[in-house]
Amino acid sequence: MKSERNIKQGTDSNLIGKIVTFYSFKGGSGRSMSLANLAVLFSKQSGGKKVLMIDWDLEAPGLHEFFKGKINETDLREKQGVIELFELAKQKLPDNFSDDLVSRKKAISLIEKYFDKNLIRLQTSEHLELLQAGKPDPEYAASVQKFDWRDFFDTRYDFFSALVEFFKSRWDYILIDSRTGLTDTGGICTAILPEALVTVFTPTRQGLKVTEMIERALSFRKGAGDMRPLVVYPLVSRVDASEEDRNREWKEIYTPLFQDQFKRLYGLPKCDLKRYFGKVEIHYVRKYAYGEQVSVLEPYDLKNRFELPARYNELAQIIIGNYLPWEAPDLPDIPMTDANRVGYYAIELKNNGEFKRAETYYQKAIEMNPNHIHHLGNYALFLHETKKDYAGAEEYYRKSLELDPSDATNLANYANFLKEIKKDYKIAEEYYRKALKKAPDHANILGNYALFLKEIKKDYITAEKYYREALAMAPNHANILGNYALFLEEIKKDYITAEEYYRKALEIAPNHAIILGNYASLLYGIKKDYAGAEECYRKALEIAPNEANNLSNYAQLLFWTGRSKEAEEK
Repeated sequence: MKSERNIKQGTDSNLIGKIVTFYSFKGGSGRSMSLANLAVLFSKQSGGKKVLMIDWDLEAPGLHEFFKGKINETDLREKQGVIELFELAKQKLPDNFSDDLVSRKKAISLIEKYFDKNLIRLQTSEHLELLQAGKPDPEYAASVQKFDWRDFFDTRYDFFSALVEFFKSRWDYILIDSRTGLTDTGGICTAILPEALVTVFTPTRQGLKVTEMIERALSFRKGAGDMRPLVVYPLVSRVDASEEDRNREWKEIYTPLFQDQFKRLYGLPKCDLKRYFGKVEIHYVRKYAYGEQVSVLEPYDLKNRFELPARYNELAQIIIGNYLPWEAPDLPDIPMTDANRVGYYAIELKNNGEFKRAETYYQKAIEMNPNHIHHLGNYALFLHETKKDYAGAEEYYRKSLELDPSDATNLANYANFLKEIKKDYKIAEEYYRKALKKAPDHANILGNYALFLKEIKKDYITAEKYYREALAMAPNHANILGNYALFLEEIKKDYITAEEYYRKALEIAPNHAIILGNYASLLYGIKKDYAGAEECYRKALEIAPNEANNLSNYAQLLFWTGRSKEAEEK
């Protein structure tokens, strides 16, 4: 792409439309489904809004599948799409096409006639239109493969300015379904055209590669001098809400990752995305795993925040309201009519840092169903880890285990409590063993018991056995990787392998303050890599400025490298 070029916009006051691109690094993330749902929600705004959907995933088009029965099949067979538009522009516009008034009018006239001929109007009560990827004939694949996008950039770049002006003058929302990966066409959709970029990702390492396209898109816009805003809205998708531990673990990975990237790319002094991710997290719902369905075309209740329509509506309202992700409004209250929903919402509020409201919802869930072991156990964990109300925590742990003495999660959490708070190591081990008997393949429990064996019992052989079993179950679990690295460093003195595990843990969770601090100590104490250690300590203290071990160790590093005055300040 040419970073010296700008998308130029006319001064016409009718240019009111908003261009929003949906991008994912990998397929299967729910990107097209998210676009389809938001298109319907945007169109349902007061007074009705005109929405255009563009299937720009040229290699794997399929946006139309979400609207089967609402599209004329003849239109799908006969009408052309994105690829033919650019072939026509290449044929009709000169190689030295520039953005003067005459050339722009010619380009807009070409675009307008093409869209009038090839738009597909959906048969719904909403004003929804679609431009498909291309006419599905035998020549389509060859057309896509042979089209030279880089040549088009070099010779007709200003065509995109005309395209943006046409879009914004005719529709209220223009939603582009971008192709996956890091490609030239992906660059058009993410960097050149939009004002909003929805990056859809699953909580996986490959899913998080959307950050690479965010980097490219925002860097391009800065280099191009393009003054239009480009606001990125990360959208985590296909989250299994029943896996609370894994959900929390991955939130601790991706939330600081995006916070750091936004601080750097937008020049923010601080950036808190916890509330935002609490609002827009898209859950995995089994019924939508089959076929292409648009949940908001079915009857729905937006008060039910645990169903997909309410989740998609949260993101739609943030975009409609022009909120920035780090300025997302508070989570709204929900009707307290269903104990399960109230209990799960308490967890969301806790994860968003809204502790007072979270406690209200925990207590209400228990009031509605006083014998629900997971509401009791989750409230106990909240009292234990967040409120530091240890007497209350023990009371609720005990209540949950009286009702079901075999629940592995509550057993393991109570074991952690007994170890950390009560220092009752004998009983703690009994509970760890009970938990493992019930769930022998649970990585968190295996990892916590390994830590107990290492720290309390000094049974290093068995501890390593459990660490290895835990990592066999969850090879990308950052906490277990970090703890095993520390074990290798402190107990086995295997510094080379320890560093490998630290690096792997930080690759998964680059903003984990404890792991950063432990790795810094290895670099400082063993490898004598003072510069590398200082970099890790500084990053760790930016994330958790009051973490005592990191403060103390960093001060020691400063002292031994001749900066005693700085050390005293720490």
